[in-house]
Amino acid sequence: MRHPKLLTTLGAILCVLAIAEATASTLEPLPPVTPPPVTPPRATPPPATPGTLRIATYNVSLYRRESGALAQELTTGRSTQAATIAAVLQEVRPDLLLINEFDYDGAVDDDHAARPPAPAALAFLRGYLAVSQGGREPLACPTLFSAPSNTGLPSGVDLDRDGLVNGEGAGMFVLESRDHAVRRGARIRGHLLSATSRCEPAVGGVRLSGSALRLAIRAALGQAGIEPGGLGHVNAHGASTMEMDRVEATAIVAELGDIPVTAPKSAFGHLGAGGGAVELAASILGLEAGLIPATLNYDSPDPDCPVNVVHREPLAGRAGTVLAVNLCSTGQAAAVVVAAER
Repeated sequence: MRHPKLLTTLGAILCVLAIAEATASTLEPLPPVTPPPVTPPRATPPPATPGTLRIATYNVSLYRRESGALAQELTTGRSTQAATIAAVLQEVRPDLLLINEFDYDGAVDDDHAARPPAPAALAFLRGYLAVSQGGREPLACPTLFSAPSNTGLPSGVDLDRDGLVNGEGAGMFVLESRDHAVRRGARIRGHLLSATSRCEPAVGGVRLSGSALRLAIRAALGQAGIEPGGLGHVNAHGASTMEMDRVEATAIVAELGDIPVTAPKSAFGHLGAGGGAVELAASILGLEAGLIPATLNYDSPDPDCPVNVVHREPLAGRAGTVLAVNLCSTGQAAAVVVAAER
């Protein structure tokens, strides 16, 4: 749809350009511009004010997709990103520094052998911050605390998950009768067989039991006329929080047994109110391709979440139906069943 305001604005810009082009030959040339002098890096720290404490925070985006990748990169001493960050810190020279978005890679060897805590952080301190960057004074950091958390790796029901990651997105579906879709020549992507919602009390300190989700699953299957064995897979809420994952996994196993489960939030984060639609779209596209989307960052199964998680690669050969579920900490739960177009 055209946007009158946008078209009007573009027209004004085009008019200005046309006028400038028509009159360019009559304009006097502009005087040459002298660039400002570049201030060389300080080789000595700025003077400190007695009795003050300088505190700095820095979002550095030093996180990688694989565990241990950042530590390996920083150990080489050739990370341009880390060197740039260290140069800024050597200029600012805080007394207390909080660095955000920095991977934690603790003792995670297969044999659980002891390793230095936070090897990535230590490599950054020793190989970059304590080394002169562009002639700047090195910055010593005698005390280090690194929280055991990795930014940017939502991991569904993985044992080592450490919290959700928010994302941005929205999805929309056109719901219509089959006859109407055929008459207008629409591409039919799937059939909505049922949609249900249930609620349980979960306020005032009452913890989720999962009863609402179990009832929603049961009602969705009943409306769709499908037995648990007729489902291809479950599209899980997969919030990547301990309590919510445990409640959801327990409900899925109790109602559906060992059915394949995928958690699309692992790919694009938690989209809030838009999450359910986008997650369902992922499964519908999978139904068209005959595949169940894989869950990312699922490496260590959590014994408290004994669900059959599809991971590493998409799964083929399952029935062309999906049960998509969502729930929230205040007790609401929803479930829909969608079948592939045949």
